[in-house]
Amino acid sequence: MPRKDGRFTPQERVFIDRMVATDDAVYAAEKAGYGTPARRASQALQNPAIVAAIRAEQEARLTGELVPLTLDRFGQALRDPKTTPREVAAIGRVVLQYGLGDRAAEPPDPSRMTPDEIRARMAQLAEVIAELKRPLIEGEATPVDGVFE
Repeated sequence: MPRKDGRFTPQERVFIDRMVATDDAVYAAEKAGYGTPARRASQALQNPAIVAAIRAEQEARLTGELVPLTLDRFGQALRDPKTTPREVAAIGRVVLQYGLGDRAAEPPDPSRMTPDEIRARMAQLAEVIAELKRPLIEGEATPVDGVFE
């Protein structure tokens, strides 16, 4: 449990840091110096403040470090003429899913959409399909030929 001032104990801080780095609760508890790591790891993960701190730090690491690095590497690969069309298509799918966020993961239920929302969604999907079908280099075969036919 965090102290009354909202800070965590040194052991809790180590536990949180190791959980963020490894996602292994028993290992994190061992590194934090808990006597019975498996039991203490389970107890720590029952603490809402510790779980919230772990999630917040994982999210910060993801958005502040890992996503920018990944997108930079994708950009490098897309600029590299040795990157195959198949690799470009795979990168494109990931980037589109990231760019569309939750909209890509769970399409809206058309039965709960207004006609205007359905038309807007259809136009949005048509743009995505057109972008995926566009050749990367003029005269080159598209990497996803036939996927949407």
